Amino acid sequence: MTLLSIDEPEWQQASQVADKGLQHFGFEVTLLGLGVDIALANNQPQKAIQLLQVLPGPLRTLPQWDSRIQVTSCMTSVDTNAADSCLQQVSSQLTEMVKIFMAN
Repeated sequence: MTLLSIDEPEWQQASQVADKGLQHFGFEVTLLGLGVDIALANNQPQKAIQLLQVLPGPLRTLPQWDSRIQVTSCMTSVDTNAADSCLQQVSSQLTEMVKIFMAN
């Protein structure tokens, strides 16, 4: 979380840490969500898709996962303006979420 709490988040390093966590602990759902969020914020929708594919089917219908799936679809859109808008939105949301988390 420290890598994301600074003014200029270190998305690439955070992604590597999340990957190591997933390798070490397996596909733990919370860590998987963080990995997807970081991949999206780092403009890596293909990596997010790979992570989402290991998510058990019933979990995909939950709102927090459905929203990640929708953002991933938006980011892979052929409409570059829409994809850029989605990237900007997810990046700012994750940065804000981390700031709130680190403040508590």
